[in-house]
Amino acid sequence: MRIKLLIPAITVLILSYGCVKETYDVDKISKKAHISPTFFVPVFKGTATFSDMAKENDTVIFDDDKFVRIVFKKDDVVDLSLDDFYNLDDLVNFRKTYPLGELRIDPFEGSFDLSLGEIIQGLPAFVRDPISALDGTQQIFPGFPQVSVAAQPFTQFQNIQQAVLSNGHIDLTIVNNLPVPLSGFQIQLSNSNGPIGSAIVFGQAAPGQTITESIDIQPGTTLSNTMTASVTITGCPQGTAPVNIDLSNSGLSLIVKGRDLAISSGTVILPQQTLTDGGSDVVDFTMQQGMELQKMEILSGSIAWGMETSVQISAAANITLTDILRSGAPLSETLRISSSTHNEGTILLDNTTINLDGDPAQPYNRIPFNYNFTVSSNNSFVVISSTDVITLDFSLYNPSFNYVKGYFGQATENIENETIDLDIEEALSKITGDFFIADPSITLNYKNSFAIPLEILMDIEGTRGQQTINLGVSEIAIQYPSAPQARDIEGSYVLSKTNSNLPELVSLPPEIINFSGSASMNPDGDPNHLRNNYLFGDSRFVGSLEVEVPLELRFNNLHLRDTTDNFLSDEDFGFEPEDVQMLALDLKAKNGFPFGISFSIGLYDSLSQTIISKIDVTDFLQAAAVDANGKVTTPSESNKRITFTDDFLNKIDNADQIIFDFGINTTGTNNVKIYSDYKIDFSVVLGINPDIDLDL
Repeated sequence: MRIKLLIPAITVLILSYGCVKETYDVDKISKKAHISPTFFVPVFKGTATFSDMAKENDTVIFDDDKFVRIVFKKDDVVDLSLDDFYNLDDLVNFRKTYPLGELRIDPFEGSFDLSLGEIIQGLPAFVRDPISALDGTQQIFPGFPQVSVAAQPFTQFQNIQQAVLSNGHIDLTIVNNLPVPLSGFQIQLSNSNGPIGSAIVFGQAAPGQTITESIDIQPGTTLSNTMTASVTITGCPQGTAPVNIDLSNSGLSLIVKGRDLAISSGTVILPQQTLTDGGSDVVDFTMQQGMELQKMEILSGSIAWGMETSVQISAAANITLTDILRSGAPLSETLRISSSTHNEGTILLDNTTINLDGDPAQPYNRIPFNYNFTVSSNNSFVVISSTDVITLDFSLYNPSFNYVKGYFGQATENIENETIDLDIEEALSKITGDFFIADPSITLNYKNSFAIPLEILMDIEGTRGQQTINLGVSEIAIQYPSAPQARDIEGSYVLSKTNSNLPELVSLPPEIINFSGSASMNPDGDPNHLRNNYLFGDSRFVGSLEVEVPLELRFNNLHLRDTTDNFLSDEDFGFEPEDVQMLALDLKAKNGFPFGISFSIGLYDSLSQTIISKIDVTDFLQAAAVDANGKVTTPSESNKRITFTDDFLNKIDNADQIIFDFGINTTGTNNVKIYSDYKIDFSVVLGINPDIDLDL
């Protein structure tokens, strides 16, 4: 709140009474007269009403009963919008990193065939040779004892160069293509990093039988794209019937398959997959201390998003903002990175409602969302790790609000101490005595569409010399609309004699005004956690100022003193003092104003700094009588002669300046009131006795 708007108003009041209009029009005195020894010439005669002196207009107001008020109005002294109070453009600064976690790769497969001729190469000659001699014949197979075959490579895997496995299974299948049974097998799988687990043991395999055994991969197992198998056959019993013996085209087939494979790192082809590390998260709104937002309706705007990956893969983030609703449905978007490690874009928020109270643990300033990530290496090898990350960031961009609901905290803005010098010390130096303006007022009329309690504290005091008067204003509560049913309200606050020391402060009047204060939002807090403050996108506080001075006042021995150049000198006035034996003015007046005037005219020598001659005119005008309400009841009548003495006339040319001192007193000791039909009837007669002819 701009408390300073009161200071110009008080200043207007003070300066209205701190200025005296200086007008001395001697040309109204006739300069053409036929001089005779002693005669009196009418100079002025007429009637003047208050309405003649001050015409009614927007500033001078005549009430129906003709009471006079002076009114100053100023529109738009305060015009505050939403941006003047709060910055709602930077509410969201979300950035979070999500590890890729356990990564899946496609199954791999490899195989090799082991012929009978290759199998028997590991037998002693006395066993191997008899079998070799039967190649191509049909005989009873002689059998053989346990035999080991050197490690044989499987065909290369197409989707792995090397990987550290965290989970998975290996299936090893043996097909017995021999015409005889085998007693059993023991097979050790290995790759370039050493054995893969323990040897796999198979039982008896009949001719043509397929047997599969599986092993679980231990976390941390390193796998390359080449794998070998060392085969040990526990034996082959002698046959009982003739069979075809073919060393080249009969034997064993071994097939190895990896399935359900997860890696922690490696160089692999990463198939498209949804990461297991999905779920829910929250976007926290970055608010000023104490602010708790619950709901907002956005007319237009967007969420600016960015997504980064620490490895060059294709990635998609499937986001569902469960508490951002458009047409009643949660807002869902897919954010993508395709050919780089960074991408950004926007999610439109036009005509959406955002609920920020969906998290029971913190029912304000927070939006929950669900997410999952889909990644792929686009059928290319990539060096990747479960510790690689996807980073998401969100910010609210250029929102236009219908409204924002919540609790906007107890922010207090201190108004810096400031001193204003009204620069009227010189003018006040010409005024002595007391005057009192009985009932001035300052009204702040405002329209407010900030639905937030606001309280203003002010400390304003005026100082003149050793006197200080405090305005004495208590807390000012600004009215606010009852949202959401109402969006704006019109209100006013009046500073007057009933709630402040404004009359005393204005009537001092001060040379200097010191002020400070503060403005507090939600002065009583939010004890019931209703979070029921509302801001609208078009919220404004617009204030106009009206300063009113009803002309109810009193003067007590008020003197206005001013100094002018000596316009009565021979050079200016046109006659020599010795040419005039008598010079006088006769005043007759019927005064309908409730104040009387006395004055003096002094000839002043600035060189000696003395008044060398002076004329005192007491009771120049007598004040009219008033009733108990300060209204004139009976005009006063005055008949006064002002005589310019010989001493005064003879010293006119010895003075370079003239000092005027006007004394003004209102009727009695109480306040008087000014009405537009007050009038004064007057006549002025010039009396003169010249010694010589004057050509004026």
